[in-house]
Amino acid sequence: MRKEASKLANNGNCLILGHQIIRVCSNYDNLIKLLIQVMERGTFSDMALDMIAFCILRNLIEKQEDYSKIDAEGFVNVNLNYLTNFASLFFKSFSQIDLEPLMTYYLNRIKDGDNYYEIFGLSTLLTSMFGF
Repeated sequence: MRKEASKLANNGNCLILGHQIIRVCSNYDNLIKLLIQVMERGTFSDMALDMIAFCILRNLIEKQEDYSKIDAEGFVNVNLNYLTNFASLFFKSFSQIDLEPLMTYYLNRIKDGDNYYEIFGLSTLLTSMFGF
């Protein structure tokens, strides 16, 4: 799987692959660590990893309405939880990838209004990455 994924990512299809990885990780929690392991050990170029980071941000923007819904018990959308778990492992594993666009997105959204799910995403991202 690592060989095929690196072929796809490094031959100009990294945006398509990144979108599919984010879609899978936001729906299935048990595949997150496996996909991070597939990307490790220099198999993906820096450009492919940057495109995956872009896909994380794009997914957050496109699905704002879905992620903003809170269930009857006060929990955020489970897909948002999976996505933030993937993002925290991704940025923790690949420290060379720039985290600033994602942080800027979260901080601007929080500054614009009362957005519980952005506060949840930012706090989950920071606590998972730094181990608090």
